[in-house]
Amino acid sequence: MNTPNQRKQPTIMIAEHDEDERGLMRAILKLIGFQVVEASDTQQTIDLIRQKSPDVLVLDLALPRLGGSSGLERIRRQLKLPDLPIVAISDAGSFRRTRRSNGSATVFLGKPVEYRQLYTLIDRFLPGQLPDFAKSKCVPL
Repeated sequence: MNTPNQRKQPTIMIAEHDEDERGLMRAILKLIGFQVVEASDTQQTIDLIRQKSPDVLVLDLALPRLGGSSGLERIRRQLKLPDLPIVAISDAGSFRRTRRSNGSATVFLGKPVEYRQLYTLIDRFLPGQLPDFAKSKCVPL
């Protein structure tokens, strides 16, 4: 329970099929002070977005049953969340193809994820929520 002087921890949703990658991202995001919700497939992502209303979605475009950029557009349309910041991540080949063909993601990151870039994006989407220590060189990349 938050007291009036405590800030609400923003929630970041990780939709990633690879358990190791999801686990690493979860650990790092929790370390810097965010609540984390996780999904491993498209339907689970849609269900949890409805239930948890995350502040940012980090979405692997290779998520099972997502269908790349068309799945991303479907998530936006189906959930009616045009303002939800979505960080779409994918390997280099898919990244180039999808980035050219899709306007549904807020921003794209290639794999492997560069955590400094992710921190910068989180700071842009959630101004004032990224703790100062996360901006230092002490936090895992």
